Amino acid sequence: MNSSYKCILIGIFTIIFSCKSQNKNGILDLSNKGLDSIPNLSKKNEVINLDLSGNNISFWDEKKIPPNVNKLNLSHNKITKEVKISPKKLNFLKYIDLSHNDIEKFYSYSYSLDTIKINNNNIKQLLIFNSKQAASEKKINYLDISENKYLSNALDFPPSNIKSIKYNGILNDGELYFKLVRKKK
Repeated sequence: MNSSYKCILIGIFTIIFSCKSQNKNGILDLSNKGLDSIPNLSKKNEVINLDLSGNNISFWDEKKIPPNVNKLNLSHNKITKEVKISPKKLNFLKYIDLSHNDIEKFYSYSYSLDTIKINNNNIKQLLIFNSKQAASEKKINYLDISENKYLSNALDFPPSNIKSIKYNGILNDGELYFKLVRKKK
């Protein structure tokens, strides 16, 4: 069933337009629409796959994301400063793509995340806490932190909690390690 959503953008002018979606499987594609902010979709429980890539979004606001979304694409936007993912807001989120933005700090406290793409940003601080249980019980499958020239290989979380990490092009290309537990040589 196709749906139309009314999205409101507030800027110099208030623009009201219709966002056509192919919502057959809970998919909402708002890519390349010239959006300056994340539209408020917080009441759209049926949306499980949201594509907001290729816009001009500059601010992360998880309160506007549909609560049942499990795949979120915000790549190729202009998001700056900080992104925090809370388990209380996005507890079904499995996949997030925030690549090709200008993010400096990324914090994830989500228990459900499986894939995180934050490559090609300006990440300086990174914290990924991914499990209520012991760290060995739940692992993220894939993390891409490549091409973050300010990110050190000394991490604030154990890289062993992630099955596969792509990390070329970071500040020091050495082996990743948990900075609270430095390997002795």
